[in-house]
Amino acid sequence: MVVSFASHHLWLDWRPVAELFARLWVDYEPGIHYPQHQMQSGVTGINAVRIYSPTKQVHDHDPTGVFVREWVTELADVDPLHIAEPSLMSPMEQQWSKCVIGVDYPAPIVDHSTAYRQAQDTIRAVKNLPEAKRISEDVLQRHGSRKKPSSRRKRS
Repeated sequence: MVVSFASHHLWLDWRPVAELFARLWVDYEPGIHYPQHQMQSGVTGINAVRIYSPTKQVHDHDPTGVFVREWVTELADVDPLHIAEPSLMSPMEQQWSKCVIGVDYPAPIVDHSTAYRQAQDTIRAVKNLPEAKRISEDVLQRHGSRKKPSSRRKRS
């Protein structure tokens, strides 16, 4: 999710982000991590581009904020309603939760919905170019799986 956010919301080149993570991971393996960075940033040419929403990920995977509160202690007293987007708290709610945006916790650096839409539109426009389609097909032919689709039907 961090790689997707860096690439699609902030338009950062995936390579410096990968180098930063290489210094932070205890299990760093270039043969695994570099292709993952490429895939998550959408530069492989054959994989679906994944533009993750940090807000949606929190709502889907940590709706009460157990994980967030443990690792982002500034949000320890934030109501679950605002755990995914603390910047939406009113000034009164910020005071109650001891989390004043811009003081105790940083303000958003981009507007997610705007950045998400711009990334989708930009990537869609590039992927629809005839040259991009040709390159993608070449990559798929050269590096794609040769495994034939299963003829077995899915069970209900």
